[in-house]
Amino acid sequence: MHRTLVAICLLTTAAGGDRGTERQGINQEKLANEQQRKIVQTGLQRALWQGLKKQLTAPDGEQYFESNLKGTAVPPLRGKLISARPPEGSKELVIGIIDAKIPEVTLRLDSPFSFKLQPGDEIEFEGVAVEFTKDPFNLSFDVLRAKVSPTQ
Repeated sequence: MHRTLVAICLLTTAAGGDRGTERQGINQEKLANEQQRKIVQTGLQRALWQGLKKQLTAPDGEQYFESNLKGTAVPPLRGKLISARPPEGSKELVIGIIDAKIPEVTLRLDSPFSFKLQPGDEIEFEGVAVEFTKDPFNLSFDVLRAKVSPTQ
């Protein structure tokens, strides 16, 4: 019985039967592929950040920043917004990369957002490292507004 049902379903689909189900399957596959891509990308971004932070928190972290990172464009990173200054028309964003409650990064934007960002918003950005403090830890980036993508 089960083999017969499977064969009928396959024949129906092959004959152009249930196109809606076929499209739905394709859309679900695309969604699953996009989710998988995002997981891999997030893992790579997290690994990059952990490597950078490990270098910066080492005893020679300030020297590493000055000789290797300062003035360098960093590939896309993603974190959670902790605060935005000023709250409306923000030009400075404080981001937690590993933990949404621990500030690690400050983004200094070239132009403000035209809408209000909310703490907890996910932010993806690319920027140039310009300033570093070891205690409390903070890495500041100059960022073009076009290179900052808030996502919900």
